[in-house]
Amino acid sequence: GSRCMALAEKHRRIYGISYPRNRFFIYDIDTHETRMIGRIGNVNPQCIWLDVDENAYTTDDYGRILKFDAETEKLDYIGATLPCAEFRNGYHNTVYDVTPSPDGKGVYGVTWSWGSRLFYFDFETHGFKYDELFARVGDKQAKCMELKIDLFIDDDGTVYLYYVRLNNGNKIYVAKMKDDLQMLVFSATIPQALQPFLKKYLQNPQMVQIEKI
Repeated sequence: GSRCMALAEKHRRIYGISYPRNRFFIYDIDTHETRMIGRIGNVNPQCIWLDVDENAYTTDDYGRILKFDAETEKLDYIGATLPCAEFRNGYHNTVYDVTPSPDGKGVYGVTWSWGSRLFYFDFETHGFKYDELFARVGDKQAKCMELKIDLFIDDDGTVYLYYVRLNNGNKIYVAKMKDDLQMLVFSATIPQALQPFLKKYLQNPQMVQIEKI
């Protein structure tokens, strides 16, 4: 299969990365032929993005930006690497999602790793700018986002908030939620393991049927 693809309309082709072998490939829309360009690593990236010339970009195992030139059809490292947390070596620091900037000169994206952050990547300079919420713009030694948050449910149905502070050490915190906690739950099916949770927090659940689109 493939976790990510990008449509190059002018070149009449689709760029993609295979899963799980992590091979960069091209699918020709007119001939229906697929060409394998090469394997880029072990960690499967989440997206491919294009510039105005339909050159394709993605990341390798360590967040290094790879560019596939639409004319020469060569896949190379361009000398730019995604920002990552100071305590990490960049492994598994892939791109989770991107969107084009309004002027078409770059993309905004988010990384998929501990210390996730929002960034701007410039196509011409291959430089990065980071979101002001997480770091000073242009600060290559910027610190990562402080919190990683999740909820988990104990065997008796009690809900706990779990979070990690990533700055000044890797510190884990757990907090028990109140018994009168109000939550919204969406599920097409209810696993058996969630029954204690449902009995404790959803005594009077409201069922909403979603119309087919």
